[in-house]
Amino acid sequence: MAALVIEHPETANDPNAQQLAGVEGALNAYRSILRDKPEAKSSALDGLLQTQSRGELPDFIRKAWIRCFAKK
Repeated sequence: MAALVIEHPETANDPNAQQLAGVEGALNAYRSILRDKPEAKSSALDGLLQTQSRGELPDFIRKAWIRCFAKK
């Protein structure tokens, strides 16, 4: 998330872009882990990978951010 803001300062006030970047970074790390340790599965992360593969991750993250932000 910080790398996104550093590389693209225009996203400094865009929490949706920041959250999406953070989740995509986590998914990239998860894929790397699975290459070395295929048994290190996470049903939650596998679900996010499926959401991403369908092209639905940005909308999912936006809706999740709204739900989380509303609880504060």
